[in-house]
Amino acid sequence: MEKFRYIAFFGIALMASFSASGAPTFSREIAPIIYSRCSPCHRNGQAAPFELLTFSDVKKHAQQIATVVDSGYMPPWLPEPDPVGFKNDRSLTAEQKSLLVAWIAAGTPEGVTQDVPPPPKRTEGWSFGAPDLILRMPKPYLLGSEGPDVYRNFVIPNGIGSNVNIRLVEFRPENKKILHHTFIKEDSTKKSLNLEQQGGEVGFAGMNSDAVMPNGQFLGWQPGKQPEITAPVWTLNQGSDLVIQTHLTRSGKPEQFQASIGLYFTEKPAETNYVKIFLGSQALKIKAGETNHVVEDSLVLPVECEVASVLPHAHYLCRKMEAKAITPDGVVIPILTINKWDFNWQGDYQYLVPKRLPQGTTLKIRYTYDNSTLNAKNPNTPPIDVFYGPQSKDEMCEFWLQVIIKDPVQRKTMQDALDMKWKELSQASILQSLVRNPSDPVALSDLGLVKLVSGDIQEAERLFTRAIRCSSESEMGHYRLGLVYRLTKRYPEAIREFRRTLVINSGNEKAWGNMGFVELELGHWEAATEAFEKALELDPTDENARLALSEMRKPLDK
Repeated sequence: MEKFRYIAFFGIALMASFSASGAPTFSREIAPIIYSRCSPCHRNGQAAPFELLTFSDVKKHAQQIATVVDSGYMPPWLPEPDPVGFKNDRSLTAEQKSLLVAWIAAGTPEGVTQDVPPPPKRTEGWSFGAPDLILRMPKPYLLGSEGPDVYRNFVIPNGIGSNVNIRLVEFRPENKKILHHTFIKEDSTKKSLNLEQQGGEVGFAGMNSDAVMPNGQFLGWQPGKQPEITAPVWTLNQGSDLVIQTHLTRSGKPEQFQASIGLYFTEKPAETNYVKIFLGSQALKIKAGETNHVVEDSLVLPVECEVASVLPHAHYLCRKMEAKAITPDGVVIPILTINKWDFNWQGDYQYLVPKRLPQGTTLKIRYTYDNSTLNAKNPNTPPIDVFYGPQSKDEMCEFWLQVIIKDPVQRKTMQDALDMKWKELSQASILQSLVRNPSDPVALSDLGLVKLVSGDIQEAERLFTRAIRCSSESEMGHYRLGLVYRLTKRYPEAIREFRRTLVINSGNEKAWGNMGFVELELGHWEAATEAFEKALELDPTDENARLALSEMRKPLDK
């Protein structure tokens, strides 16, 4: 109450500035603020628990509005002001805050009813009218009442007869309270669908799949995010599947989750100038009690680009995020600053005007974490050592930039640099996993792959063999050991390892394809044909298997 008395006093003091025209009224000054900053979420079908569409709605919640506005909790907007500015900025200016406080202090006068602007329409259906295509999860997923957060992927075949270009995607979950966030991806390989079908349940577990966001997109949903026609146009391919990658949180009782995706078509060509840059770390270790744990990362841009939007991500221990660019001549360009990170209101942020960064610019991020009892949001009581991981009680450090690079040669140069960067980050993550658990079969197999790609076949073989010893069910251990045997022409051993891989996962299309080539080397045409056909069935985009079959069938066509 003391805080509200202060607000009321401050509001009364501000009243002097309105003496000429009277106190601010809902009709004249307050409704435009509420409708632009609050109503998009505070209306039927959106994230907020009550509506703010009428004078009566706002008056009823006036004291609550004063408290959350004064604390900065509402409207939910994390970035600090930016020189360029962001699209759909929900933050309040100092003048808007003063108007709200003065209006509440004056007793919330309504004003002249005729002066009230039209309120936002209540959303009963799709925000932009009927979509050209609606895709809905065929079956609901049942989330149990207890346990950790769930990362689950749900596959929806698109069913279109030809490629179409997409200008807008609207995601509509039917149970928002258990959904923390969603990414929407496309899979043209059928690998995601095979994973779901093999599991025999709705969806399949995990954070990663062979699905990707097309053309540098940020196709996602978070509470409060409104659909908008701002992302670049992209192509949805005939025969591909959309994959809804979700982070679900439990409510304490069984819950059903089902969702739909609305797609809006356009005749405009797809925009291929977009690339996504990643900065961050997958090798986090934040010791219990640390109040100021800092993680930094950087990248020197090999080409000129323009930053169109950014997507930061962390969990509950993160307190502050800073991202900036330093040009070769020392000019500092702010990218994003969040002084009060909130796990529950994260999102992506698009600039009003893209930020141009010359070649040689250094991108830098700095994340600060608090893993002590001073952090009221710390999910671990008492605090424990926290590492990188997918659960909310784990931690992450991710910063994505959506950049525009118009020249295709420069895009290739950038992608090569990003591939090298990703390898460095992945190797650091693998090594930390092995420090935590030297018998981790996944980490051993991943490190073996790093060695294999770098040409150290002997060390790769040793690591794959060790992964299998730690777990005979290591799919990647068996598969990658089979690759070593194929490369070193030990064909019977390669066949053995690929078959063991397929016992663990009969849907591993790469094992089928590689086994086809080994059978071909051994002169087993029938077995090779069967393996290549299975590889293509699982992944219709496998051009190696397709070409091999074509070459094998040529003599039969003569």
